[in-house]
Amino acid sequence: MRQLNGVFESKIIAFEVGPSRKIVKLHSGLLKPGQFSQCSVRNTGINEDDAAAELYMIDEPVEDIFAYVFEYLYTGDYTVLLTDDIAPQCTENDDSQSTTQGLNVELEWNIFESSESVQKWSDYLVRRLDPQPSLPSNGGKHQYYHGWDYSRPLLTHARLNDFAERYEFCELRDICLFKLLHMLNEFPLHETRVRDITQLIQFVFRDGCRKPENADNIQTLMLHFTMWHMKLFAHNEEFPRLLRDVPLFCYRLLQHMCSVIW
Repeated sequence: MRQLNGVFESKIIAFEVGPSRKIVKLHSGLLKPGQFSQCSVRNTGINEDDAAAELYMIDEPVEDIFAYVFEYLYTGDYTVLLTDDIAPQCTENDDSQSTTQGLNVELEWNIFESSESVQKWSDYLVRRLDPQPSLPSNGGKHQYYHGWDYSRPLLTHARLNDFAERYEFCELRDICLFKLLHMLNEFPLHETRVRDITQLIQFVFRDGCRKPENADNIQTLMLHFTMWHMKLFAHNEEFPRLLRDVPLFCYRLLQHMCSVIW
């Protein structure tokens, strides 16, 4: 839990977020120098104690993820809900387990090759954080199931990572990578769930990441995940379209393959 000593005595600032112009207020003591420095600021002319004298303008459509930024600022962590449902028991006709068996490509080293390698990268990402952030699976309580759509929570972590990178929230950036890493590691990859991953790749390599020079960590994570499950992706009809439509991903994937083979 974040220590808030003195924060509630700091002045209130307001944000006008997204095309809907949603107003959000928070204590200025939560922010570090440089954060939100790209925003245009308007003086409201109000000097009352319970009103914000400054209004920060964020024009991009991030209303849906700004609540998680707000949660992080006050608690030091955030939680993206997955589902409260209980996964059905596997039956004889359920091939979710066999679909991914033997589909990994064994190369020199991969983040996802073992629980130890995942934990090593995880520990590195949050090495400066105490306490460590919560796992994305509700502290390990969520039972993943390949029949459910996980595209929204996956994209939420990636979009938050991009937001944190651009607005200089280094700690939040690392927390997003930590959660995305663990969610991908537990993700029930199945031929019916490939689209969840292709949408994530499209965001990371094309639609999002407005500062591509700072997106190396999240792109590396997705390259390792793709390589580890290459046989499944290669036999999926969406994957060739992804390579064609997202040339940066195609180039980086080829580059990554060459680096681990030779």
